[in-house]
Amino acid sequence: MEQKDIKRLIKALMGVGVLLLLVIIIKPQNYIKISDNPPAEKESKYLSQYEWQDEVGVEKHKDIVWNKIKESRLSGLTSADYVIAEEEGIDCYWADESCRSLLLEYLRREGGLSSRYYFLTIAENNEVKTIKSSKELREFFTPVESEAEAMSFIGVTITDIKKNKGDVLVGETAVVDDGYLVKVVENHTFGCGRHDPQKVIFKITNGGEISVVALEVLPPEPENTPYSCVD
Repeated sequence: MEQKDIKRLIKALMGVGVLLLLVIIIKPQNYIKISDNPPAEKESKYLSQYEWQDEVGVEKHKDIVWNKIKESRLSGLTSADYVIAEEEGIDCYWADESCRSLLLEYLRREGGLSSRYYFLTIAENNEVKTIKSSKELREFFTPVESEAEAMSFIGVTITDIKKNKGDVLVGETAVVDDGYLVKVVENHTFGCGRHDPQKVIFKITNGGEISVVALEVLPPEPENTPYSCVD
């Protein structure tokens, strides 16, 4: 190829490069377009995934800030006066008449027919005490003054909730005017009916009272889904 031909080829290639650059500059929207949905619509869609227990639930809680749970389930139940020794459990077969009375004496029950009942032990002035009920829990650990404390109230009293390694609940916490919200996932492992995991939002007052304020709306079950019981 002669030198003149080489120069013509180089000029032609340079011309094509300049043309492509001009197309990118003139029509940048083809490359940076991300979304047409405003943040308000996303937030509304998120809140509508829950069935609120009161009519003003969505409006009341639309601006709250959720914080991911990162500490262990018992991390909020510590203070200068009370130090958690450990959480203990007793195995019991539900069909046994003597086991049924344990529901009145223990914080929560895990499992089906073959269950385990849990309580807390705390050290106070070199004396070990046992906490076996929600009433005793409130007596020792109220007022509830932090998201960590609210999370622990849920962690030791609510059955069959999803956890990560290190006994960390899968969920989030938030501060509201009259207490705290704790969002966790109930597994629905045992019993009859649907066994789909479901997000639940609990409210914990400063006095330690616990109530459900919202439930995740689950999709309809497919037709001919078998009815099952797990124990």
